[in-house]
Amino acid sequence: MRRLFSYVKPEFSTVRQLEDKGYGLFKLAGIIGCVSLVVTIVLTWLVWLSIPGMVLAAVMFFIGMIWITWLGKEASRVVFCPYCATKMDVFVSRTLIDCDVCARPIKITSGGEPIALEEQVVHKQY
Repeated sequence: MRRLFSYVKPEFSTVRQLEDKGYGLFKLAGIIGCVSLVVTIVLTWLVWLSIPGMVLAAVMFFIGMIWITWLGKEASRVVFCPYCATKMDVFVSRTLIDCDVCARPIKITSGGEPIALEEQVVHKQY
């Protein structure tokens, strides 16, 4: 069972990334549900097409709720980006992340301190 969940569980570094994916799933379920409802109201002879759409939207919504709850159970800690000072909730098990705002690489120490990973520039000697 754990192997199955490891295929389904994407790796998120921060809670914000998890929320963005979840909101996208809920938005898609809402769009499918609204389109199906409008088709049912306007074109009553297409009910056979709109009812499966509403069922699909409801299933997507409930699976999304379970998925977000399951993924959000991992412990997180507050970290500030050393580049742009953005507050992020980082999952405890992550050691290398990219900032949510500036997308620069950050290393998290075992004590929870963020360290800026400076990009090393190689200069040619002429």
